[in-house]
Amino acid sequence: MLMERHLNKKVRRSSHKNHMKGPRKRTEEDDVRFAQSFEKLILMAKSKEGAQSGTI
Repeated sequence: MLMERHLNKKVRRSSHKNHMKGPRKRTEEDDVRFAQSFEKLILMAKSKEGAQSGTI
């Protein structure tokens, strides 16, 4: 990741004609996938929290 940032910096400084493209726009499918992953993460965190509070 650091090397990629370095290369992008070199390109930006070398010429103003070369523009690096940013990430593509998020699609509805990306939003759904994120929502599912986030919900799964929250449920995992809650279950770990519940398991830890029972062992004290």
